Amino acid sequence: MMSQRSEGQFLGFDRELLYFQKWAHPHAKGSLIITHGQAEHSGCYLRLVEALKPLALDIYAWDLRGHGKSAGLRGYAPHFSSYGDDFQFFLSKLTSQQGLMQKPLFLLGHSMGALIQAKTLSEHPKLPVTAQILCSPMFGISVHVPEYKNLAATYLQQLLPKLTLGNEISFKDLTRDTAILGEFHKDVLRHDRISSGVYIGSKNAMSELRARASQIEIPTLMLIAENDPVTNSTSAKEIFERLPNKEKKICIYPDRKHELFNDLGREEVFADLIEYLKKYT
Repeated sequence: MMSQRSEGQFLGFDRELLYFQKWAHPHAKGSLIITHGQAEHSGCYLRLVEALKPLALDIYAWDLRGHGKSAGLRGYAPHFSSYGDDFQFFLSKLTSQQGLMQKPLFLLGHSMGALIQAKTLSEHPKLPVTAQILCSPMFGISVHVPEYKNLAATYLQQLLPKLTLGNEISFKDLTRDTAILGEFHKDVLRHDRISSGVYIGSKNAMSELRARASQIEIPTLMLIAENDPVTNSTSAKEIFERLPNKEKKICIYPDRKHELFNDLGREEVFADLIEYLKKYT
């Protein structure tokens, strides 16, 4: 059965206009909500959406403020928590208007999206979520950030909060697939910007999550590269060990880059994801 794609918008917590896509399956057995990572957008998950067709899911993917087709200065948010507030608004919109409560609901967050998702679940453990997927979660940082940027971040947050700097991420850290690398360079919706407030706020969120990870009681699948060049795989493993639900699973892939769904060998990742979700659909 073919899924029907549509586009929509919703208002964030402060009425910022945000964008989402939906792929509606005619015989959906559940729903999946995708939250992308820093500097990318919902359109980066088309291969994932295609791979998940056998599961008969309604799939939603939204653009963070300052990303993709959502409004806002590229790479900027008033606070890192603004992303989580928007995420809760999106969840509320979908669960109230789309009848998601009647079937299994899954959340999938990649990189910074995984941090946003996991932090939200740690603060609101009673959200009606069946299971979550954390892909290359940003629970620590591997990419080198020059010391002058670390030192300047606090001052810039106070003096020039809307100033954005380069995020130090190279496309070659994201995938080994040369064809997809070519796509990245042509993708006008990708950017390389991040504000000091988001950078500092994300580091604080990582610390808060380490303290609250035991509050996340839902089944969790974590997908990580053994030596992720962008996010810290050791930190991800530490958070995984703190998750209390026994229905948790971690898949670790050698020689992979950060965007597992867009890297060589992604078919293996898709198969592991499908196998895990089949238990709940």
